[in-house]
Amino acid sequence: MRLTTFYIPKEVIEKLVQASPRRLYILGAGARYGIALEGALKSLEMANENAYAFGPLEFRHGPWGSVSDDDLIVVLGQTVYARHERQIVQDLAQRTSRLLVIAHESWFDQAPGIPGHRLVLPGKGDDLWMGPLAVIPLQWIGWHWAVNTGRNPDAPRDLTAVVDLNYGF
Repeated sequence: MRLTTFYIPKEVIEKLVQASPRRLYILGAGARYGIALEGALKSLEMANENAYAFGPLEFRHGPWGSVSDDDLIVVLGQTVYARHERQIVQDLAQRTSRLLVIAHESWFDQAPGIPGHRLVLPGKGDDLWMGPLAVIPLQWIGWHWAVNTGRNPDAPRDLTAVVDLNYGF
């Protein structure tokens, strides 16, 4: 498999977090769900703000009703679920303009007019193998969010490099 250049447009990330979001929702299914969890965790740690991960279809239940234009939503697109995810992105665009889709080019091919910002993952490889690249822009979002709120992302409040669990075992 040949890797192509992976370019993260700095101006897109900066624009999305220029005004601190009220909440960050990262949506990912299947192979992308763990990446969504990791991205939310890193943003929570660095920015000490509200960051959550959900499966895209699960998101329609609880959080869906409270989404506003103050929220940033990142959809980690996966080609196998693209039809469902595209519909969710269309619906989310009615609630917030702060929308980012991170997916392979093939995810976007069937929906050229998909709203929101897009970050195209390189190659046409399997979702499982290229998906971890999505962690990079998610960490960048958390970093910018922390800096924009006056926090030091390299020294998050109340976190240590090592967690020591001493339960007396």
